[in-house]
Amino acid sequence: MIQRPKQSVTRFFIPLIDVLILLFCIFLLMPFVSQAGNPGEGPDLNPENELPTEEALPKDVESLRQELERNRRELQRLRAEQGDISEKLAIKLLEVDLATGKLITYTNGQRQEISDQSEAEKMIDQHIRASGGREPLFLILLPKRGAPLQQHIENYRRWFAGVSYSFDEAVTPRSKQGNR
Repeated sequence: MIQRPKQSVTRFFIPLIDVLILLFCIFLLMPFVSQAGNPGEGPDLNPENELPTEEALPKDVESLRQELERNRRELQRLRAEQGDISEKLAIKLLEVDLATGKLITYTNGQRQEISDQSEAEKMIDQHIRASGGREPLFLILLPKRGAPLQQHIENYRRWFAGVSYSFDEAVTPRSKQGNR
C-alpha cells in the first residue's frame, strides 16, 4: 500500500521556486549589463568616463558666465525700457455730467466743459502739446449713480477715435460703517 511521505513536498518546492524566480530576474537584467570588451552595448560602468574632462569644464563654465552676463544686460535693458508707467503716460481725466452728457475736465484749475467734437479736438490737441514726449491717455470717468445715454457713449467714442482713451467708473472710498 502507498503511504504518505512523512515530510511535506512543499518544503522542497518553495525554496526551488525562490531559486527559479531569482534566475528569471537575472535573465531579465542580462541585456542591461555590458561586457567590458563591448563599450556600445550597455551603460558604461567606468567611473572615470562619468566626469567631464578638465579641458571641457572650464570652457563650459566660461560659456555659462558669458550667457549669465548677457541675460543680466538684457534684463537691465528691458527694465529700463519699461520704466515707470507714470513717466510714459500723460493721463487726462474727464468726468461725465449725467444731466447734460457733457464731459468736464480741469485745465490749470479752470473747469472746462466739452459738448461737441470740435471742443474735444481742441482739448485733445492742447493735451498732446502739453504732454511732451509722453503718450496721451484720456480716462473718461462714468458717474457713480446712473449711466449716460448710449448716444453720449457713442459720441465720446467718435470724439476720441484717433487717440488712446478708456472708460472707468468713478469710485469713492467707503467708510468703515458702510462696509457692514
